[in-house]
Amino acid sequence: MHLFALGLLLLTAQDAGVMAGHTRDVSCVAISADGKHLASGSVDRTIRLWDQASKRASITLEGHDGEVHCVAFSPDGKLLASGEMYKKVKIWDVAAHKELQTFTDIDGAVQSIAFSPDGKRVFAASKDNAARVWTIGSSAEAKKLPHKWAVNAIAVSPDGKTVVTLDDGGHITLWDSATLKQTKTWEHASSGRSLAFSADGKTLVTAGGGAVKTWDLASGAMKASATCDANAVAITPDGSLVVVATQDNLVMALNTNDLSVKWKLEKHERPVTGVAVSPNGKTAYTSGMDMTLRVWNLK
Repeated sequence: MHLFALGLLLLTAQDAGVMAGHTRDVSCVAISADGKHLASGSVDRTIRLWDQASKRASITLEGHDGEVHCVAFSPDGKLLASGEMYKKVKIWDVAAHKELQTFTDIDGAVQSIAFSPDGKRVFAASKDNAARVWTIGSSAEAKKLPHKWAVNAIAVSPDGKTVVTLDDGGHITLWDSATLKQTKTWEHASSGRSLAFSADGKTLVTAGGGAVKTWDLASGAMKASATCDANAVAITPDGSLVVVATQDNLVMALNTNDLSVKWKLEKHERPVTGVAVSPNGKTAYTSGMDMTLRVWNLK
């Protein structure tokens, strides 16, 4: 009995609490590179900035006309980018809590967003079979990266040289970030949903089509694969774990080297939509269709 109780405690130790405040599904979550700011976007058309100690929303940003699908912080944490279903990307001043710029030259719902490492450009993936890049502060129209399928995920490598997109057909496409020309493409699986880089830029993790896979970025060789109905993925800063948000209400920690399961827990009451890992690698945050964020201890 004592051993069973100890095992149960070890299993549930990863669950570190819940953060509630949104009035509809929480679509996405992001944390700043310095770990000071946590943001979430929701179907309720708001973005919330959270006090991580109290687990309460400290600021609500309003101005989107539709569901907020994605959020991302600039590398210095001063700006927040958000994308919505009604074909808009917004740039926010985090400290002043105000909107700075809106990009509207998009023809489909915005699914994913990322900053360049220098913070000067923002990249977005959308349902109109394209990804786009804008220069912050410029009024110039976006430069377009055309696809044959709706684009669901986008990420920029830590060195800023490579942009990777994942589309609804399961194609992983690499682009030169300077020229915006396609350099490589390979197949993940159908219905690609999410992707993320390791901190050293050598490994890429992709999710969708009932699978999570890791890849060697230089060669395009698949390193490991696991069956999992994943909506979002993130890699811990030390590269040891892939944290997965799943369609079947689970949050999972997978060992990066072989994607074996370290732990999995069902605390969200509905599908888990997004995941972010703190810069120190100790904490993960997930967003869910149950209108909550949850906090997870990774170490």
